Formats: sequence, structure tokens, C-alpha cells
Amino acid sequence: MIGKLWYYFLALRPWSFQAAIPSVTLGSLLSWKYQDRWDFSKLFLSLAVTLSLQGAANLLNTYFDYVKGYDTEESYGDPTLVRGLLNIFEVWILASIMYFCACLSLYFLEVVTHLNLITLGKLFWVGLILTYMYNGGIKGFALKYFALGDFAIFVSFGPMMAVFGYLSQCGEYSWLPVWYSIPVGLRVEAILHANNHRDLESDRRNGAITVANLLGNTLSTLFMFILLFFPYIFCVLQARFLSTWYLAPLLSIPSAWHSFLIFQKENRRDIPAVIAKQHSLFSLLYLLAVYNQGTV
Repeated sequence: MIGKLWYYFLALRPWSFQAAIPSVTLGSLLSWKYQDRWDFSKLFLSLAVTLSLQGAANLLNTYFDYVKGYDTEESYGDPTLVRGLLNIFEVWILASIMYFCACLSLYFLEVVTHLNLITLGKLFWVGLILTYMYNGGIKGFALKYFALGDFAIFVSFGPMMAVFGYLSQCGEYSWLPVWYSIPVGLRVEAILHANNHRDLESDRRNGAITVANLLGNTLSTLFMFILLFFPYIFCVLQARFLSTWYLAPLLSIPSAWHSFLIFQKENRRDIPAVIAKQHSLFSLLYLLAVYNQGTV
């Protein structure tokens, strides 16, 4: 029983949750800095909503990659179904539970924020639809298989989650978290691109179209360099016009360079996790800069 519960936990891909947490936290911090409105319970519930949706999306990704033949014993994909850790029915049940948890968390968030579900639910329903369109799609048109997955991930894990965190705290929509979330969104896109670059040849054989296989190996590597290092240029500009605290993320440059060197090596099953860890370091320093913005 304990072993089965552990498989359920692993199927959610908890290591990937570090992609969502910084964006939602960023939106909440911006509400505090610019609107002087902050409530930890709102942050907790907004994270519960987004992480539940992400867990459901991860499970759908496992299911559709398996039934469409992208994940095999020889591939680097999620092993949940190909190794028989769980069966298809169990994956669907767990995905349904995660969607239920997301809806329940949204309800409690509505109670805490006193916002109506229409206002609060707009981004939620967009996110819910994207989780399905990204993986399953309509009549086989899934965003991830037609080179639209990269844009969907950037928007979802960058601006959308930051705006959701901001809205949950102060009850207002704003462009502010959109601009601040750009470097964070690019870093999350780097995690996806690392995954697609690693699977470049297998995706080509299976007919999946990703940005990585459209660019080819050389340009795909250049694209990863841009995703990893352009956020530092963004931070330098913020340091020039907002606060010198935005130089703090530059401390993660050696780690980014190390991750880039690892990315260039072939057949690294763990490369998305390596980029995700670097994203966490960058995001932690970036959030520290936002927190201290306006202080000496």
C-alpha cells in the first residue's frame, strides 16, 4: 500500500512544482509591494489551485504520451505507465482527484478573497483548458505536438500564474506582474525546451513538432542559451531603473553556465531536472530582489 502511494506521488512529478511556485509567489509579493495587501492564506490557496492543476496536467501528459507511443521503455519519458507502476485507470482517477482539489481550493480562495467566482475563475478556466489542450487537444491537435507548447508553457507559468497570485491578494488585474514575470517565464520555458531537446530524435521519429526539432540541434542549443541568460539582461535593466537588489540574481550565473554545459551533453535523462534546479536558484534570488525593492 505504501509503495503504491509512493508511485502516486511520483506520478505527479513533484520536482516540477518548483516551476509554478515562484510565479504565484511573485504575484503575491508585487501585491504587497505596490498595493500593501498580503495574506498568507491567500498565497497558500492560490498555490493549492495552481499546483493541483499542474499535477493534473502532468498526469495527462503521462497518459497521452503513453497512448500515442511517445513514451516507451527506451525513451526518457515518464516511467509511470511504461514500467507498469500504475495503470491507465489509476492515472485518470488521480488526474480527476487533482482537478477536484483545484476546484475545491478555488472555492475556498473565493471565500477568503470575497471575490466572485467569475472574476477569480477566469484565469482558472483558461488554465484548466490549457492543461487539456497542451496534452490531449481536440481531434488530435495537442499544443505540445504542434510547436505551440513552448508558448503555452511560457504564458501559463509566467504571466498567468503571476497575475493569478496578484489577483488573489488584492482583487485586481494588472499588467505589473506580467512584466515582472518575463524572466521567470523564460526560465520555465527553458525546462520544457531541455526536455524537448533531449527527446529531439524520438519526437521526430514519432511525428511530434516541437520548437527544438524545428530549430535543429545547433539552433536549439542557441535558443537554450538565450532562455538561460536573457533573464540576466532583464535583471540588469531592473537594477538600473528600480533597485540595485536586482543584481542579486546575477549570483546564479555560474550555476546557469554549468547547467548549459550539462545541457550540451547528449542522452541526459535528468537534464530537465537540472535546469529546474537552476530555475529555483534564479527565482529565489529574483524574489529576494522583489522583496527588497525600495530598500537601501
